[in-house]
Amino acid sequence: TADNVTKLFGETDPELTYTVEGLVSFDGVKDSLAGVKLVREKGEDAGDYAITATVDAKSNPNYVVTVAEGGVLTIAPNDGKIVVTVEGHVDTVKYDGKEHLVKGYEIKSNSTAYPLKFVKFTGRDTVSGSDAGSYAMGISAKNFENTSVNYPNVEFEVTDGSLTILPKPLVITALSDSITYGDSIPAEFKWVADSLLKGDELDNIHVGLDKKGLLPAGEYALDFDKKS
Repeated sequence: TADNVTKLFGETDPELTYTVEGLVSFDGVKDSLAGVKLVREKGEDAGDYAITATVDAKSNPNYVVTVAEGGVLTIAPNDGKIVVTVEGHVDTVKYDGKEHLVKGYEIKSNSTAYPLKFVKFTGRDTVSGSDAGSYAMGISAKNFENTSVNYPNVEFEVTDGSLTILPKPLVITALSDSITYGDSIPAEFKWVADSLLKGDELDNIHVGLDKKGLLPAGEYALDFDKKS
């Protein structure tokens, strides 16, 4: 009968052994069998693999040998903690009116024995935006799954990816204007922006004169009100 043996995944196979019932003894010395061969079922993943025993009958003419069923090599999972770190890609750009995209992530394991091919990703690793602001990619540990039966103790540490679009600096200048003494003061004055992108508009910009009534002839500073 082949003996049951165990090893951890990644270790070399232990020596395969067997037990024999029915051997006779001579002067206190137990007889032995010759031509015994033990072969285990092929496979390296965690699981059970049958051990097959064969005996050369011609080498043992004094015995009628029966090989019993049984004998298993058990490869136990390597339950040492594996830490897989994931860092989503990040990018920072200035607002230019165009859509920007950030895609993908970097992934690594703290153990060279753990193949990253066993990491399954079930999320969406892209983020895009066109307006100024911060955009999160949205990946987290729940988007990653360990599919290896050989390493059941895998932990994922994930840093989300992001896109940051910085506002574009813009200088707004009030335009000079003139009225004739006695005319009403305009409620709004014109202004220009030095680098406003084509197709964009500015809202709630107001240029006024903080004066009322009949003004003497002269020059007066125009101001942007506090709502701009």
